[in-house]
Amino acid sequence: MFESFRWKDENKSGFLPKIFDVTPTSFEPVQRFGANSFEVKLSPAAG
Repeated sequence: MFESFRWKDENKSGFLPKIFDVTPTSFEPVQRFGANSFEVKLSPAAG
């Protein structure tokens, strides 16, 4: 789950890099909300 929330940093006045910035009327575009996928890998049984 570490760093699973992703957004696109925008170069606007008062917005800081690598910080999810919000204002009373807007926010930076969200690209991913938390864990939204998973992967399962199966291996043959040993022995």
